[in-house]
Amino acid sequence: MEWISVDDHLPDDAAVIIHAKTMDEDKPLITVAWHESEFGWSLLPECFIPAITHWMPLPEPPKE
Repeated sequence: MEWISVDDHLPDDAAVIIHAKTMDEDKPLITVAWHESEFGWSLLPECFIPAITHWMPLPEPPKE
């Protein structure tokens, strides 16, 4: 799996993993978001901790 720059291509209307810069560059935001061509980006609703059943290691951050 490779990161795709939003400058190169936006996803079709779909949920995807996103990488976003934060104030603390050592702690980027990596989460699931939804992209709709008509409305742009929105984060999926957060769930309660007991609802989390699976996880996976984070991928490498995108290269500049």
